[in-house]
Amino acid sequence: MSIAETVFGNTTDAGERIAAQAARAAGFARAGADRAAGRVAAVYGPVDLITEASLKLSALSHQYTSRLLSRQGAMLKGGLEEVERRLQRLARAGSLRQAVAGQVEDWHGLHARLFGNVRETWAIVAEAGRDVTRLATATYAGLLQASPRPRASARPPRKAPTRSARKAKSRRRAA
Repeated sequence: MSIAETVFGNTTDAGERIAAQAARAAGFARAGADRAAGRVAAVYGPVDLITEASLKLSALSHQYTSRLLSRQGAMLKGGLEEVERRLQRLARAGSLRQAVAGQVEDWHGLHARLFGNVRETWAIVAEAGRDVTRLATATYAGLLQASPRPRASARPPRKAPTRSARKAKSRRRAA
């Protein structure tokens, strides 16, 4: 066999090995891309669930903000009516004694109205809290159901390199 034939044969063998390695590397790359695409596709459900929950939360926020603003408007109007009533009572009072008696009477009614307003406002806030809690619980449960389960790796986990068993020389001071 001549040197040229040997070199040609070695070159052909090397080319075949390189082509086989390239094909193997391409196969690994395709498999990795396929796994990555599967993982991206698995996220569609949770993204849709979070988007839906965000829209529901926004609707709840608008609903309860609207109710609280209406309640605030009613409380403000009630307060203005109270001030008007008190001023009219003062204007119609024939004496200081009648004016003070009217103010005391209004004072007792004020507490009942104030606590009624606080109770109604708290009921709105508590209902909003319950609705948001239900939404958060349902969303979390949906995420748990929709979350992709991690697959076991085909490869065994890598082990940390072991240290050599050789003992280090002790360094004693010579006395």
